[in-house]
Amino acid sequence: MFALRKRGPLTDENSKGRNYAFKVSVAVIILFIAAEWLVAASAIYKDPRNSLMGVAILVAGIPVYFFWRWRDKSGGIETSETI
Repeated sequence: MFALRKRGPLTDENSKGRNYAFKVSVAVIILFIAAEWLVAASAIYKDPRNSLMGVAILVAGIPVYFFWRWRDKSGGIETSETI
């Protein structure tokens, strides 16, 4: 998609190909997301205990994420990027 934007403005003669490529890429992304959801649903259905343990680990990381985000905003430890 970025390559299509970089090539310049759309004209009548080249807009059909670009429009088709954009529609195909969106369709592929939607199909990929649907396939991921099916795999996740299948894993939850077949082995709910292990799936819930994975979800618990994922949820336990949410407060850690917000802590690190808060710490970076409050001027915590300086990294090489801030020096």
